[in-house]
Amino acid sequence: MTSTSDLLFEFLRKIIYDPAGAELDIESLDDEYRRLGQGLIFLSKMLEEKDVFLNALAKGDLSLSPPSKDNIMASSVKALHASLRHLSWQTQQVAAGDYQQKVDFMGEFSDAFNQMITQLDTRQTALQSEIKRSNERALALEQSNTFFLSVSESISLGIIVFNLSSKKILFSNSSAEKIMNIHENFANFLIKNHTANSSEAIEISFDTNRTVNTKTRYYSLKVFPIHWSNEDANVFVFDDITAEKAKRLELEIYATKDALTGVNNRYAGMKRLFQLFESEKPFTLAFIDLDNLKYVNDVLGHAEGDAYIIYVSTRLSELSPDAVVSRIGGDEFMIVIPNSKKEDILNLLSDTRLNMMKYSTANEKEYTMSFSYGTVQEDEGKDVSDLLSIADDRMYTFKREYKKSKRNDT
Repeated sequence: MTSTSDLLFEFLRKIIYDPAGAELDIESLDDEYRRLGQGLIFLSKMLEEKDVFLNALAKGDLSLSPPSKDNIMASSVKALHASLRHLSWQTQQVAAGDYQQKVDFMGEFSDAFNQMITQLDTRQTALQSEIKRSNERALALEQSNTFFLSVSESISLGIIVFNLSSKKILFSNSSAEKIMNIHENFANFLIKNHTANSSEAIEISFDTNRTVNTKTRYYSLKVFPIHWSNEDANVFVFDDITAEKAKRLELEIYATKDALTGVNNRYAGMKRLFQLFESEKPFTLAFIDLDNLKYVNDVLGHAEGDAYIIYVSTRLSELSPDAVVSRIGGDEFMIVIPNSKKEDILNLLSDTRLNMMKYSTANEKEYTMSFSYGTVQEDEGKDVSDLLSIADDRMYTFKREYKKSKRNDT
């Protein structure tokens, strides 16, 4: 038979570890322990009431009624509940624009909250001041046509205001006049071809046909509607970007061309290779590696080595008008030839190599100009990486065989 102390201890354990399953039959206790059992039951109820309230707070539910006033164990929780409800009210006041609210009961959170309120107050004041200043500036600009004229005459941008109904130019600044003097019918060209509104600048080109040598110049153009002197009009704002476009083209060339040879660099060559592979059209890929370049650089100098590289790149570029030649390393080239057969390219490479070797002999070079190569057809690999690997392997196989044949010759 279970003793009273065991029953009480088990009930206490349940209160701690399994409150939902905590039950105690008072009648099963010895008389002298029944009062203690009633006290434990009361304790269990107070704890359960406190836990329910705490769980609601943990979920952010402040609507639950707090524990009864007899539950002194929940007094601190009830105080927290009251503080959080007050904090919630304060937050609503801040959302409504009251930045005088302060929190002083939650330590670091209070400091952060109060600092945030101060910053919001400062920013709102600054924003209101900025709005006021912006309104004043907008009003001044609207009322001061003299100011607009002064500004428009001091900038390099060309400005034309055109009434689409009457087909008349209502305004043009000095920069626009200069451009219209250079380009005959420039204004008519803009009005005829670019009447649609554009929030972003578009690029247009126009020939300088008043000079002996016609030269194309480029302009960026924006078109937007305006109400001008009680008339609905379009404003054309344009800028001469010819120099900028030339610089951009130069940078594009630098980004895609090898500085030494002028052929494509690795980036441009790989881009073209991927494009051809994705198009599923036939092509041949070739890897080229110069022979004897280290010897040339070490013995004859890098100037001779550079001349050697340039000579080879020139010969490779003559393989086919469709060949895309790229320098992908110091002495490595890659060639992609669309609509070609591997056998034809192998013959061309072989002929080019033999002609180079003959050229070396005829010009009494201290070294033999030649290269090793490996080719692959587009359908020999499952992807670009596979094709590159195959071509690379075949090129190194060719190089080993070439070195072996040289040793045998000696």
